[in-house]
Amino acid sequence: MTRFQTTRRLLGAAILLLSTASLAQALDVHSYASQVNDVDSANSHWFETNAGVVLIDAQRLLPEAERLVRHIRATTDQDVAMIVVTHAHTDHYGGLPVLREAFPNARIVTDQTTAESIRRDARGFIAMRNERHGDRFAPQEALTEAMRDAEIVIDGQMIEIGDETLAFAVLDASEAESTVMVKVKDVDVAFIGDLINIGAPAVPFESLANWLDQLDAIEVTFDADDRLYQGHGPAPVGVSAVVDQRRFLSTMDDLVRVAMRDGTLTPAEEDDIVFQLERGWPFYQGVAGNTRQEVLGFAVRRVSEQLEVVGQ
Repeated sequence: MTRFQTTRRLLGAAILLLSTASLAQALDVHSYASQVNDVDSANSHWFETNAGVVLIDAQRLLPEAERLVRHIRATTDQDVAMIVVTHAHTDHYGGLPVLREAFPNARIVTDQTTAESIRRDARGFIAMRNERHGDRFAPQEALTEAMRDAEIVIDGQMIEIGDETLAFAVLDASEAESTVMVKVKDVDVAFIGDLINIGAPAVPFESLANWLDQLDAIEVTFDADDRLYQGHGPAPVGVSAVVDQRRFLSTMDDLVRVAMRDGTLTPAEEDDIVFQLERGWPFYQGVAGNTRQEVLGFAVRRVSEQLEVVGQ
């Protein structure tokens, strides 16, 4: 399979078509990055169409979502017409009940895997957030209700909303169980979820191998002038950030593979890998009340578990 064929398989025909035919018209994208003491910051992005606002991701805690609503209303007199949930991690959908109440006519758009994961709490994330954050995080019933009429998109689907056309790519498990990417037709803008992390260690919760493939596909699909809006850290970034993200993940992959040549990862080997990653990326910060070492250790263990499953 050629690299172009791999890109088509990973990112969908619609994304490829729009990226190569982009006229790079202007689009104003607004962003809100939450600031809460006991969790890491998460981004929400939005832009206007003549049929209403398109919002990408819904924050984590209910107070964060309430502040997001205030920011949206400070930038536009329009209501939110569509909310895209990029993946099934709580910092991207926990605020949906607040947004549903503020914008009752908004369409919730996501892929099947994300919708089912939220409805069933497939990874137990909602239960953990309820235990940790109490009434600051929505209960399962409220989130299930918020997703009740969600529209399911498939890879390569295009949706017209007002004067804009959105192209959706649904990517397989990597950082999350799946990721919905959105490209705006004739505009140099795409929304990529958590496929690029800025300033914190990237954690491959599901598949590091897939994530590396997806980064390769993003690099050959988008142009140097394209603006990529990610889920954490200053946005937008350019495709050069893909190189930085791949370098970190590839280094982690190589180090874990070497350590697991005998089929196991010992505590001493994990500690050494964490130390080497710290040396290479000394300015990364911990997240969600965890130190950098704790986050790196968790990431290394996830990669070792994935390698065990596939037998390296």
